[in-house]
Amino acid sequence: MNAQNYANLMKKRTKDALAEYVIQNIAARAENESRKLLKHITAIYRVDAAGNPEQFGTGVFLNIGDSYFLVTAAHVLDENKDSTLYIPGNKSGNLVILEGDSFKSVADGGNRDNDRTDVGVVALKPSLIEEIDPNSFLPVSRTDVDDIGKRTEVYIAMGYPAKKNEKLNLVRKTFKRRP
Repeated sequence: MNAQNYANLMKKRTKDALAEYVIQNIAARAENESRKLLKHITAIYRVDAAGNPEQFGTGVFLNIGDSYFLVTAAHVLDENKDSTLYIPGNKSGNLVILEGDSFKSVADGGNRDNDRTDVGVVALKPSLIEEIDPNSFLPVSRTDVDDIGKRTEVYIAMGYPAKKNEKLNLVRKTFKRRP
């Protein structure tokens, strides 16, 4: 659809003030909640063929009682067989090795493309937790663990876009977060 056709369509559209208000209100609330969640999201890195770190995934830090986790996609954790995985260390300013016991969904027939769940979890080692800002962990109380995923519900899926990634200094092996 070209710009002129789109403009004509928009002119023909009947504006319902209540519907517009509801849509704007939902969008504003979603943006507000999204901003609150960003501090819980982290980039995940692997090493490329030249030995440089490259971001290829994201994860969410989660706190359940005295346990701390990184939740990501199973296909992201699959990369650990070919490369060490790293996350930004908030305290040191360096990339740190992602360490801990990991669990991931099983791909049907061994093919990750058939994995309809694609979930991976890393139970973080205590030494790694010390590198991460405690406020980075999403308390489980702020999640709906009993949700069954209804088609009529609104959900937000967030990641860490590579183009808005931290700026890496490959010589010093440090990073600086971009706003």
